[in-house]
Amino acid sequence: MRKRAVDLSLEELAVLGGNAALRAAKRAQDAGLVVTGTVDFLENGQAASKLAQRQPSGLVAVFEDGINSDPEAANSDMSKQNHGRSD
Repeated sequence: MRKRAVDLSLEELAVLGGNAALRAAKRAQDAGLVVTGTVDFLENGQAASKLAQRQPSGLVAVFEDGINSDPEAANSDMSKQNHGRSD
């Protein structure tokens, strides 16, 4: 017998929603789109949201203050910003 949405726990609903979002993200990437969104987590006991991007490999890159938290990407961004400077 199938459960109705009202019969599901919050945890079960969260899993269903997460699975649906993952399937939609995979379809969007297969269509050549960049998939971005927010991730929510606890930081020092407080709820926080950050911008994130799902990579084709399945990894999720979290952005910090407008710069990707991936050190290689941050270095690449910095070198692009400094390009053309004559210090």
